[in-house]
Amino acid sequence: VLEEIADYALAQPVPDPFLAEPLNTAMELTGEADMHDEIRAKAHKALGQIYAKSEDGRGRAADHLAAALALDPKCGVKTELSRVRKALDAPAET
Repeated sequence: VLEEIADYALAQPVPDPFLAEPLNTAMELTGEADMHDEIRAKAHKALGQIYAKSEDGRGRAADHLAAALALDPKCGVKTELSRVRKALDAPAET
């Protein structure tokens, strides 16, 4: 189930913020389940992309993208993680 939701979220042309809740719920429900790291990485990647689209979610985006990278170094989040971290480090515009 987690992989299906993550695949759907990643297939969207624009990250859909309404998919964050089902993804988070699926991750909670499968937290103790034995599954491949690549599947969890995919879910973290999807959440990272969703949260990266909002300024107040960039911290959570960085956390999820870093978790995805730790679980699967080939999951394709290095550039996005770098961009999100750079945005977090940039001074706030007033």
